[in-house]
Amino acid sequence: MPYSDDNYRPSLSTPQTPFRLGYLGRLTEDKGLRVVLRALDELNQEGIHYRFIVGGNGPLRDEVCRRSYVDYKGLIPHNQA
Repeated sequence: MPYSDDNYRPSLSTPQTPFRLGYLGRLTEDKGLRVVLRALDELNQEGIHYRFIVGGNGPLRDEVCRRSYVDYKGLIPHNQA
């Protein structure tokens, strides 16, 4: 069988089984969080289903929490991470 990328591409998600991404850390721009949010916004616009689970606190908290795909868990102590 000839090589084809389609044979090796996993399906990303379906509405019934969204994939999950996570972030745990300070919610600041210098951690690259705005870059991640822009990328996730693009996936969201393309209809790819996922949940972004976020733990932490910082100046970008409100920006993170207003997105419909975010499950915000708040500040998580080091001994529980």
